[in-house]
Amino acid sequence: MRHDLRTAQRPLAGLAVSAASPRVMYLDAHPHVGPVPNARKIKALDAYFAWLRKEAKKNQAN
Repeated sequence: MRHDLRTAQRPLAGLAVSAASPRVMYLDAHPHVGPVPNARKIKALDAYFAWLRKEAKKNQAN
């Protein structure tokens, strides 16, 4: 299937974003919408980096 960017016909149907049901667009040979891969691991990394930012901010204040 070919998509004409001039007329904005792209495979984005069903890409509704919400915190309750996060979805991503997979851009591979057959573009499609699907669940976020490794969502639990991504949240763990996000928490870790939030902690790092907090510590860095705390150390700048000292």
